[in-house]
Amino acid sequence: MKYSFFASQAFVASLIWAGEQSALGAGVIGRAGASVECEAVSWRSAEFLYYVFDWGDGNISATARGAAHRKVYEQHRFDKPGKYNVTWSAVTMSGQRYPGKKIVVDITGPAVAPPANITATATLTYPAAKPMPSTPLRTTPQDDAFGTAWIGKKYDRLYRFDEVVLTPAAEKPFPEYFAVEYSADTGQTWQEIPSACYVHFPNPRGKRVRVPLHGVTANALRVVANRLPCATQGYGLELGAFDAIGSERLLFQCDGGAQYNAAFNNLWLIFGSAENEIYAASPWFPTDSPDCGGMMGTGSTIWAYWNALKLGWINTRYQAYYEDRLNSYPLDEEGRIGVSAGQWRHLGHSRHYSALPIFISGVVYHFLSHRDPALLERKDKTTGLTLLEKVRKVMHYQLHQMQGESGVLTITDPENDGTSTGLSDNYWDAWRFGYKSAYENALFYDSLLKMAMLEEYLGETRAANDYRALAGKVREQFNRLFWDEAKGRYIATIDRLGNRHDYGFTFVNLEAMAYGVVPEERGRRILAWLDGQRIIAGETSTGADIYHFRIAPRANTVAAESVQPTWWDNWAMEVGKDRMGAYGIQLQNGGTIFYVSYFDLLARLKAAGIANAMQRMDVIVNEFGKDQLRRQLGNRFGSTHVVGILREFPESGLVPLFYLHGILGIQPVADGLVIAPHLPDGWSFAEVTEYHYAGEVYQIRVERNATQARISKGNGRITLVVPAQRPQKLQLLKSGEKQLVSYLP
Repeated sequence: MKYSFFASQAFVASLIWAGEQSALGAGVIGRAGASVECEAVSWRSAEFLYYVFDWGDGNISATARGAAHRKVYEQHRFDKPGKYNVTWSAVTMSGQRYPGKKIVVDITGPAVAPPANITATATLTYPAAKPMPSTPLRTTPQDDAFGTAWIGKKYDRLYRFDEVVLTPAAEKPFPEYFAVEYSADTGQTWQEIPSACYVHFPNPRGKRVRVPLHGVTANALRVVANRLPCATQGYGLELGAFDAIGSERLLFQCDGGAQYNAAFNNLWLIFGSAENEIYAASPWFPTDSPDCGGMMGTGSTIWAYWNALKLGWINTRYQAYYEDRLNSYPLDEEGRIGVSAGQWRHLGHSRHYSALPIFISGVVYHFLSHRDPALLERKDKTTGLTLLEKVRKVMHYQLHQMQGESGVLTITDPENDGTSTGLSDNYWDAWRFGYKSAYENALFYDSLLKMAMLEEYLGETRAANDYRALAGKVREQFNRLFWDEAKGRYIATIDRLGNRHDYGFTFVNLEAMAYGVVPEERGRRILAWLDGQRIIAGETSTGADIYHFRIAPRANTVAAESVQPTWWDNWAMEVGKDRMGAYGIQLQNGGTIFYVSYFDLLARLKAAGIANAMQRMDVIVNEFGKDQLRRQLGNRFGSTHVVGILREFPESGLVPLFYLHGILGIQPVADGLVIAPHLPDGWSFAEVTEYHYAGEVYQIRVERNATQARISKGNGRITLVVPAQRPQKLQLLKSGEKQLVSYLP
């Protein structure tokens, strides 16, 4: 059970009326057959709680648990016209219940048939009832009320499940403590759904209980109770019916096998959209253990590009939140940008100059994905600058104050001079990156290419060409300055004194490869090092040990404590023997962060091809199947920062995007949307069935046997079919029509 004491009782009491009154609003209007959305918020408790909606049509549903202050949104489909009195109540983890305000929902239009249930192939129970009656569904009674029982269904294939519908057995108690779980291997392994876990669930009084699943991909579902209600004899679980609503159409769909379909979809659901996760306030803020899980994003500038990659293709209310964040970052007169709203230093410690290229790439990617000119004209309330003016000013700072026009981005701030006394400068904030940093220069290279696309879109052809030319110069200088021929990899930094620092940073090398700044031959040498085919003598980690954590490589192969004076920034924790930051037990020093696998996969695709990338993906898929990667390893000092996957690591959601950016090869560009696929061997097709681009919904399908590209419309979306061997570009014509043209990478 989880409690949150972030607000005093006096503060909570003062807001009870205002908070709950806001949930009433002016009523809701909708049409039969379409989902309507209602909201609720309660301030009556400092505990975690969830909300139960009674929709007035014989159905109730419940939200995920979270902090009392958060506003929640719940959707429901009405099948018949009429006025419905919707009520909600808040249920705390200790069992307190607080009623909310009534919401009047007015449904118009003709009645429609309810959505069809997905037909199950078998009913599963534990302890098994023999014989199993068709109704009610029940488990064998037990003597212990604190035993475990479950009822489930098995299906003939993977489906995208939107909700489970539990009908109480007539005159039988409904469980107060229950959870819905799923399996993608027909019941061999069961996985939790954090949002579908309830305690002190109120008596539904015969109404159907609808549990939202938000598109979980599975071929078996079950409801599990571990505090059993009274059964016909003893204690057990009884239900009048167990139904599931969903679709055969998966979000990511291929014929590469059920394991891939399940993994790509559920990786995205957990770490991308995070719709089934628990969060105190919103999916943009971390929730503490034991409720920590996936997140959608975070508001720091350092995540601006990663946020754009995650949000660029989906339809979510959090688009507006992200756009507000883009306009909230402080900007000084010269063009240096801060790390978050009102903050110049990351966690009060150091300035991060990596925020500049990341900000540019994030804005451009987001804009080219949605193509809304109004976004670039939005003004920063503090500076009065439009977003376009901010982007150009930040680029100007990179080119002049940071000497980027020379081909080498240089951090001239004496605090970030790259020496063993300098401060950390980027996301990897335990290391003293600075001055001439390979990490920042790879980001700078990407920001130049992104800026070229933006200027091309705006008709500034000369500026676009200048940025592309400079990017070529940066690539040349990057390979001249940072390559270590003897070790066959890139170093981290050349400091202000001319010293070269190299700790075998896997992320530096892989991200540089993914951004395209690395020649293929050098990329293959890097992969040979990472895969253990080439041993660099004397390093802390070599060979197969580099992928000790399996889901991603160790962050570095040379221990921070092995070089003195250490290049580790001890502001957070010390490294060395019997220290919390010792090699292998701290995620930045011999540990790992999952997001690096996104760049690992793209790097392998560029340097060694799709087969090599899929070998690495196979390992990730197998690991995900064990526990959904809900891993938070601890070290002997009590720190859980050994592996970075959950909580403050929303970038974990980049990994399933390899399906979009690598396999399907989808990328927004200045004059359209590129689809340059890399279909794995043995696959005849791969598709994404809901991709939002420029205000419209697309289904994008790559087929190995297709001979020509095709566009069609129907069912509320535009379908693109692209031959696997013929990259295409979708162009939006001034007439409003679309066309696919051949694309040469």
